[in-house]
Amino acid sequence: MTLFLSDREADSTLPSAGKPPIYCPQTTECKLILEDSKQQSQGYRQRFEFASGLSLLIDSYKLHENLLVEAGGGNEGHPRPDLELSFTLTGNNQTEEVFSGQNFICTQIDEPESKEFLWRSHQQILKIDVHISQKFFRQFGSEFLEASPLPLRQYTEADGEDIPHFWHQERTTPAMRLIFEQMFNCPYQGMMRLLYLEGKCLELMALRLNQVNAGDRERKQYCLLKKDDIDRIYQAKEILISDLNNPPLLLELAKMVGLNDYKLKIGFRQVFNTTMFGYLQAYRMEQAKNLLISGQMKVQEIASLVGYASPSRFTAVFKRYFGVCPKDLPKKSGLS
Repeated sequence: MTLFLSDREADSTLPSAGKPPIYCPQTTECKLILEDSKQQSQGYRQRFEFASGLSLLIDSYKLHENLLVEAGGGNEGHPRPDLELSFTLTGNNQTEEVFSGQNFICTQIDEPESKEFLWRSHQQILKIDVHISQKFFRQFGSEFLEASPLPLRQYTEADGEDIPHFWHQERTTPAMRLIFEQMFNCPYQGMMRLLYLEGKCLELMALRLNQVNAGDRERKQYCLLKKDDIDRIYQAKEILISDLNNPPLLLELAKMVGLNDYKLKIGFRQVFNTTMFGYLQAYRMEQAKNLLISGQMKVQEIASLVGYASPSRFTAVFKRYFGVCPKDLPKKSGLS
């Protein structure tokens, strides 16, 4: 059984037009409680929309069944650009491929259609998102933007669908975790509580943007991707796994999809959060595991099928990846 939760009714209670001026203290708070007829799962989805252009979204669940969450689209059916900071504190976010202790920052445009997020059963989920509108950043002067990470400048200055795609993933730091603790143990009520939570969102934003700046200083590479670039990177992924015995090299693959090798290499890591080699190896291992579990082929045959000429090399990689030798993998059973 899969439980279902939709925040469309929460969206309907939020102001959709004529938002108050930037210094107005008005804030809207909505909370949806998860209902489970068996009373085995519990949790909530809570949203705060601040007049400044910030919003805070909290997903907190203790799940016995799978949960499908439907997130509403943009205001009044129009896309709304956001800079999203997303922190998965506990649980595994299968939809966005972000796991416990990780966070990401990305530029996005919320489409009018709803989106669905699947949370797997038997998990404790705690996920916090901070969304920042262009309106928020546009109140600052040019000096602030010039000192900001390049993706933030691009996001602030762009219009509508011209906003470049940016994704940057990091580990959540102890300083960030302290802010989450303070949020959940807020000592105030009423308006003071809302001001306190908005202030904590600003602290999170400062810490997270500093991670992007630190990445620049350490020469961690990233590039700005448009929709066409992302489509070509997905095409490259399909080509990469289409022939496991003879996958193309970087330069070959770049020519095949019409990207330069730098954008393909860096863009692939941004889109899939791993290198092309890492993705290929993970795909080979998953394919091999499924074939081994089926019990229909010998280890040597499977090794050859997933691109390993040497069965002993395949066995060594498989054991390092899953912690068990291929011949010892239980048939008709998965790995935990």
